[in-house]
Amino acid sequence: MKRLTSIAVLLIIAAITVKGQQSVNINLTVPDTLGGCMPNRFTAKVKSQGAKFTITPQLMMGANVASCTDIGLYIITDSISGNVTNMGYDTITKKWSAEILDTDTVTIIYRVAISCSNIPQNSDSINNIKLKQIFSDENNIYTYTVNPLSSTNEVIRSLLLPLIIDRSPATWQTSYGEMVDIYYYYYNGGSANARIRFTFKDDTAHYCGVLQQQSLMYRNGNTNYVSYVSGDTTGIILKANDTLVFRSRNIVAACLTQCNNSRVQFSWSCDTALPATDYFCKSCKVSAVPTYYSLQSNNQPDIGYTRVMPATLPDMSCMNDSVHWRYVITNTGVGALDTLSITFKALLAYTFQNLSLIDTGTFEVRAINCTNCNLKVNKLINQNNLCSTVVPVSLQQAVIQTDDFRKTDTLVIDFTTYRCVQDTAVLLNTGKYYDRWEFESKAGVCGISKQVNHSITNNPLLPDADINQQLIFVPLVSDLSVPPGMNTIWGDSTTMEIEMNGMMGDDYDYTLLHCPGGATGCIADGWLRATVHCEQNLTVPTLATGLRLRWLNPATNQYVYKAPDFYHTPNDSGLCVASDYYYYFDLSDTLMRLMLDSGVCEFTLRACCNGDIARTPYSVTFHLLADPSGNCNSLSMTNGQVQCAGAGCAWLPLSVKGGSIAVHCPGCKRTGPISFRYVMERTSLGLEDTDNDGIADTSAQVIDQTSQWYQTYGNRLRLNMSSYGDQLRDRLVAHTQEGDPSNGGYDMNMLNQKGAYLKYMQVSRTIPSAFDTMKLTVTGFTLYIDKPNATQTSCINCSDFNVGGNYRTQHIINVSGNNLYHFLDTIISHNSFLFTFSAYDSAGAVYGNLFDYNYINSYYTDTIDTLKKLF
Repeated sequence: MKRLTSIAVLLIIAAITVKGQQSVNINLTVPDTLGGCMPNRFTAKVKSQGAKFTITPQLMMGANVASCTDIGLYIITDSISGNVTNMGYDTITKKWSAEILDTDTVTIIYRVAISCSNIPQNSDSINNIKLKQIFSDENNIYTYTVNPLSSTNEVIRSLLLPLIIDRSPATWQTSYGEMVDIYYYYYNGGSANARIRFTFKDDTAHYCGVLQQQSLMYRNGNTNYVSYVSGDTTGIILKANDTLVFRSRNIVAACLTQCNNSRVQFSWSCDTALPATDYFCKSCKVSAVPTYYSLQSNNQPDIGYTRVMPATLPDMSCMNDSVHWRYVITNTGVGALDTLSITFKALLAYTFQNLSLIDTGTFEVRAINCTNCNLKVNKLINQNNLCSTVVPVSLQQAVIQTDDFRKTDTLVIDFTTYRCVQDTAVLLNTGKYYDRWEFESKAGVCGISKQVNHSITNNPLLPDADINQQLIFVPLVSDLSVPPGMNTIWGDSTTMEIEMNGMMGDDYDYTLLHCPGGATGCIADGWLRATVHCEQNLTVPTLATGLRLRWLNPATNQYVYKAPDFYHTPNDSGLCVASDYYYYFDLSDTLMRLMLDSGVCEFTLRACCNGDIARTPYSVTFHLLADPSGNCNSLSMTNGQVQCAGAGCAWLPLSVKGGSIAVHCPGCKRTGPISFRYVMERTSLGLEDTDNDGIADTSAQVIDQTSQWYQTYGNRLRLNMSSYGDQLRDRLVAHTQEGDPSNGGYDMNMLNQKGAYLKYMQVSRTIPSAFDTMKLTVTGFTLYIDKPNATQTSCINCSDFNVGGNYRTQHIINVSGNNLYHFLDTIISHNSFLFTFSAYDSAGAVYGNLFDYNYINSYYTDTIDTLKKLF
């Protein structure tokens, strides 16, 4: 029904004068306003003697009586005070009558109900609606005077109508498997209270047939909900601004699709408390028209993981120990999941580097309160794992699948992880991964899916390994010599360095060393073992000082040196035999973590002669004894051997670096040069990087070797690492090895006596990928020729080559630019640089390119010990 914006009711109280025996005075009290669809209260005070009269209400629309006049209005008596008899209401004539038996004033309180169905439904404005109350008697013998009267015998009143409006949402959102309450709101937005009777029909079958209705209830205004049967007729008083609310509670039994709406039918009419068979204006009432509403899917799939065991993280268990895990899987999204797939796998499940092993027999999945779940678990075995004696059937991954997974459903997953540590060469120089298992879940509902990954630890599943010590080692020496002499087996020594280059991947990984959360200031627990292995003809000269650690203390910008806490060797270091040399460092010492991140290992080797072999291998191998809980193990020295006590005595292989050295023993048949020390470093240093994080300072200042910055931070620069565009510098040291006449050979004097001068010397430098990839180009070189001289020492730049000072420099040439090609040949197919030098004396004349100063950019010649020939 449309809202009536301009409605007036004219209450006409007609005074009809008829000759009779007695006059009846009626004082009529009229309400200030009249309401449609509700009884309107009137009070009539009548003074009469035995007057019998009737009241006939009549509804006028303009000049015409409404088509429903006979049944459109009813009079209902509330109370009568006074002596009145023969009172009644004639349902046929629609008249109310009573007989007054005395001359007292009689007060009659009654109501006149106006049916809304008499108000045109298609009109926004109604004019001249008149309500008449005609007072008369059967014999027409009384004269009725009604007060008050207007000049037109009409009293104008406004008509107030209820306006019941559907305020229900156009759509509702719900989700599969959920209990949903659908609310329909009917609001009395008019200005009159309405005594109505209503009928509500909810057809849930129109929601694509997916709703299963559990209950239907309603409430009036702020009252409590009461049950309602769809289609029943119920009477209420709906006050102005009150809301009639229907709640349809349903279960969404299937996925929602784009279907055509729910159908709801609501109808109402005035209720005057008369018998239900005598509603007024039934024939004029507008029939209820169904209203359609839509139901939309609110499915938002998600899955949640709750760890029950262990109670806290991180995992602080010892190495070669087990930890039991329990996870509870829940539906944390909106709507039941029609599909749920969970893949439990390790980051590197197919390799031996994944060292958190799970015994397949310990992996169990249980469904709790999962009435309709169809649970399936498929386990895949890892055929390539270490510690197979402890975990013979290792899990590679498990796939868990179920359907119809609702909020009340629960999956419980149990498994046991084993921290594998096995001293095997396959772990050397490879990344190691612990607790890198994850749940990879895919939740789906009604065509919507969501991917959820969950790591079983608080360490993010990064590609970096937990432990991945990548050593940097550039051998400085390729040859060592043992000088000739009676029963001499010991020769030259050399000290070399290995950069540790970061053992742990990130702060979290230091949990393995009892540093929960990766606290940078924590004291690590555990031990580091370095093992120097030498084959025959190489040895560690002094066991106690044969190996030490070094790192930079940022607080003082000074190097810190750490001697081993324990050391031992199964063989006497004074023997020239193959042997291993063991060094142990307690990681709980102050600043040891800096060593793990950016330290240097220094070790010393010495040549010895015990048989003639081509080249002698050597290596340095590092192992870690982790101590996550701080009390997994302890080391002690007993009878020259290191003993480990505790449950976690398991050494984890880290990395190994090494090479080989040619040991030159006495007995060479002829004289010749031997190179014994070589190093390549970059000379272009780039931009200043104060915090040494690989990112240049914001000042973008080029490093100047004469600056204060270089004096402070220059020792942090890694000169043995370069990039495209860098300038490199090679340093090579060689010496002349005498021949051995006692072995049928020739020494230098014998060669000179025979006139067999060595006029040429060649230096070959082979660098893989030098031309085709690195595009290396020689820009210049400097050649020093020094002669042993302990009394008149003058060794120019010998400190740069670390050869000592008991030499005298005879000759220096410096060549660059186009002059290089008088000394240098490039063999591109072999990525080789070949330098050729010539020098010889003939009857006092010096020849060779060492003295061809037309092609030498600068040179130096000693005036005391002048170079005449190479040898």
